[in-house]
Amino acid sequence: MNAEIVTLSIADGALATIAPSNGTVWSLISDGVDVYFSDNDGTKSVPLTGGSARTLTSQKGTLGLAGSNVLIADGMG
Repeated sequence: MNAEIVTLSIADGALATIAPSNGTVWSLISDGVDVYFSDNDGTKSVPLTGGSARTLTSQKGTLGLAGSNVLIADGMG
């Protein structure tokens, strides 16, 4: 089963899909402009407003942000 990356409006509770994933989403972070997530394909980015997800690397794991870098704790194969 594939998961979806969605936004939830705090104001009215409306959900909007940003991007689909391939399988489980292992980790998710945002810098306020883009969303970075790790799924079965690797680590991807997609604009917070939605659009096509771009695969950044085949590495997957827990994500973090350090300035303009995405950190990946690569322990998921």
